[in-house]
Amino acid sequence: MIDAYAALREEFGQLEIARSHFPMWTDWGVADESVTVHSLGLTYLTTVGQFAGYACCCECPLAGLEVRADSVWWNKTSRTPAAIFEFERHKGGNELVNKVQNLLRAYHRLEAEPVLLCLVFWTKNFYPLGDEGVIDLWQIFERGFATRNRHRVPPASRQLLRIFECLHEDVEPGLHRLKQIAERRRS
Repeated sequence: MIDAYAALREEFGQLEIARSHFPMWTDWGVADESVTVHSLGLTYLTTVGQFAGYACCCECPLAGLEVRADSVWWNKTSRTPAAIFEFERHKGGNELVNKVQNLLRAYHRLEAEPVLLCLVFWTKNFYPLGDEGVIDLWQIFERGFATRNRHRVPPASRQLLRIFECLHEDVEPGLHRLKQIAERRRS
């Protein structure tokens, strides 16, 4: 089993598993309709974890029924969650904020076990958001937040949060292929 973040960075840098197992996303091209990209992303993240030696599941309830993570990687030896992923289309609303809050909530409910909390996103119509578009997300980790019922979710180290953006290119009108997954950094 290799380090979760190292496995992710290696795969996202090369996209070898993506090209080998998801050519519909990397070569043929997909439309950003319904849950097509979301389904590909969840399956892809789960597959990357399996190749890295983790036990993995997508659409997994964590922290009771409060959080359903898009993908979870468990350490097979310790049987604890090593990485939690959220994969989301950013449409210009609070989608990414909600996903980061889910990650922080799950982290605390799992007694600070996961060593990697990861948001992977793409934008509606595949326009890049860039580093500046996600700056506020790290502040959620640094400050914590209050839920709708005023329960306080405490902060955690922003070093735990990794944010990646899926960048696409046009294959033809309405079809796009994954060309890169770029890590977004806090400036």
